[in-house]
Amino acid sequence: KADPKKWHKVAEQCVGVSEETTTGVHRLYEMEKSGTLLFPAINVNDSCTKSKFDNLYGCRHSLPDSIMRATDVMIAGKVAVICGFGDVGKGCAMAMKAAGARTIVTEIDPICALQACMEGYE
Repeated sequence: KADPKKWHKVAEQCVGVSEETTTGVHRLYEMEKSGTLLFPAINVNDSCTKSKFDNLYGCRHSLPDSIMRATDVMIAGKVAVICGFGDVGKGCAMAMKAAGARTIVTEIDPICALQACMEGYE
């Protein structure tokens, strides 16, 4: 039988939490605004070390590894389309290009689109 107060009991012993996703941070802000946040929360997502390092370098490392493990297919010779050229998109584009894929970047922001062109992406 489910205990409707389970998380309230857990929260009583919780010193605080950290959140590292954009969606999670938005939910925490909503909870704070509505008065339903039961403990302190630290926004790790917006820290420069997360946005500039984990988003860029983490994606660059994990994307090709995940694709190859999940599909058992080589990336070289394939066409990769990267949607967006923010920190995550930059890391993904670098990874696909390094793995030998023809890499195409789509981007609605003209400055980011120009950056992609300057980096040699279609």
